[in-house]
Amino acid sequence: MNIIGINYYHNGSSAALLQDGLVKLAIVEERLNRIKNSSKFPSNSIKFILSQYNLTEKDIDFYCINTTGKFISYRKFLFICKNFFKLLNFDNLKILFSPNTFINLNQLIIESIPENKIIYIDHHLSHLESAFLISNFDECVSLSLDGSGDFSTGSFGFSKNNKTQIHGRFDFPNSLGIFYQAFTQFIGFKNFGDEYKMMGLSAYGSKNIFLKKKISDLILYSNLTLKLNTKFFDFPFNNKRFIYNDEIYYKDLFADSLQNYLNIKKSGTFVYGKDQADIAFAVQEVYEETFLLILNDLYKKYSNNNLCFSGGCALNSKANGKIKKNTKFNNIFIPSEPGDSGAAVGAALSFYYKKNSKKEKLYQPNPYLGSELNTKILQKQFELYTKKNQINFYKFKSNLEMYNKVADVIIEKNVVGWFQDRMEFGPRALGNRSILMDPRNSEAKNILNLKIKLRESYRPFAPSILEEYLDDWFENANLSPYMNFIFDIKKEKRTIIPAVCHVDGTGRVQTVNSKDNEKFYGLINSFFQKTGVPILLNTSFNENEPIINTPQEAIETFLRTQMDYLVIQDYFISRV
Repeated sequence: MNIIGINYYHNGSSAALLQDGLVKLAIVEERLNRIKNSSKFPSNSIKFILSQYNLTEKDIDFYCINTTGKFISYRKFLFICKNFFKLLNFDNLKILFSPNTFINLNQLIIESIPENKIIYIDHHLSHLESAFLISNFDECVSLSLDGSGDFSTGSFGFSKNNKTQIHGRFDFPNSLGIFYQAFTQFIGFKNFGDEYKMMGLSAYGSKNIFLKKKISDLILYSNLTLKLNTKFFDFPFNNKRFIYNDEIYYKDLFADSLQNYLNIKKSGTFVYGKDQADIAFAVQEVYEETFLLILNDLYKKYSNNNLCFSGGCALNSKANGKIKKNTKFNNIFIPSEPGDSGAAVGAALSFYYKKNSKKEKLYQPNPYLGSELNTKILQKQFELYTKKNQINFYKFKSNLEMYNKVADVIIEKNVVGWFQDRMEFGPRALGNRSILMDPRNSEAKNILNLKIKLRESYRPFAPSILEEYLDDWFENANLSPYMNFIFDIKKEKRTIIPAVCHVDGTGRVQTVNSKDNEKFYGLINSFFQKTGVPILLNTSFNENEPIINTPQEAIETFLRTQMDYLVIQDYFISRV
């Protein structure tokens, strides 16, 4: 059975191919159309999937979309009834009562397809199943939290026997995700997906009891019930989502009254200041406290110490790093793409196991689900750039030679682009589309920002560590193969790896083992043998754009920036 899962009408459009329950390929549209957080229909992704596996539309049995596709849901109807007079303007009514975009989905697929091939899966069920159905748990507590989808902002339930029963939801407009997004906009980060910037900034803030109390009072939580004080958030009764050139954008989600309430002026664009850092600090604390209350209530409800967590909020790695220490969940699984893009996988898997309930669930932790490299095309590209007198390239005779040479140039304080095998599925570079440096180099952050990344100077870079040495370097840590957790670096180790130690003594960790990524493990191990440090600085291979996808994009980024060396597969590339 061939199933294509689709995420659309949310940011991060994506598509995934499922063959007989196995996720064969998953890709986010932005990697192909080069528009960050693209919400355009993932036609490029679908075409790419078909071409990679020699398929036509007729070979696809079902297209599964991560939404109910309903004209109006019970939860939306209830919201309209309660707030009808507040919603009486044309834009709001147009949004609330218009037919769902997916009704005309068959016009958007490459060619028209039969209506009975289009399957709609509840948005939050897609999130929950994107984690559980690839995890190694036979049963677990499942939680999703995000901005909103299908008029819910989160859901929880219990997963076993290859399916998830949703037992409760958080309904729009009561959203931890929108709460966090609104404050991200308030301090001047206006682009969708900028929440990670505020998370990084929070480490520079100081505890302001008055400010925290004000922000804390905006959220009321008790016994798996969440309410947001909508007096200070503008989105419930004014349409804040708009579409331009087929892309989704968001106006400010906070009300102007928030300025007077906090006695702090909103920022048009982000400029670093004490107020901005203190707000970030307080919002992060309030988010974490609410999040942990939810988790502890879920443990009381289910008494099961396995947790699958998904949704856009699952990208808050600082909060995730506190789960193990502050709850009774000992086993935690967050997929490599917990956001809306990953729900394309969840939609396909959910439908597959509904049709094949007796099939054994497959453990599928592999995040390297992108494109395969074509070695013939690769060789031609090298020859083209060499002919233009732009690069020199050398082919390593063995992986061991490659590991030793690359480790040596990293030790010499160089910046190395590292491009291997299949691209990662998810927002993090996990050692196949990475830029690498020596974590012991105290100037590494400045060098990277000056030469390549051109980003806010306060943002940290991640440590990728050999899995078996995790407990030697980090406190209260659990395995983190997808960089979804931030942990405290042991105090005595912080001065050894200043390039990956954030101002608060933490690091967003990727644990690496030889089974999941033999080459990246081999490189880090070679560096370890030479330095005694089992860690490399790892950041995404891009320059204020989506992570690079092809060798051509890698070479162009190498030439456009001040990157010192580039490794593509077993080729070592330097400038002429």
